[in-house]
Amino acid sequence: MVALTGGFSISALRLNVSTSHMSRRVKSLQNRLGVKLLAESRSHLRKQAPIRCQEL
Repeated sequence: MVALTGGFSISALRLNVSTSHMSRRVKSLQNRLGVKLLAESRSHLRKQAPIRCQEL
């Protein structure tokens, strides 16, 4: 959802959770997978280069 909307705030609003909860969940997923899924800038988020399941 975060990658589709381009930000934690909009995603959190749509999923009815807090922005901090959304951020923690994404960071947790990145840690478990060992890859960075989103590139953050001051104005928005964007997806990193796609990875395949086999690469994990």
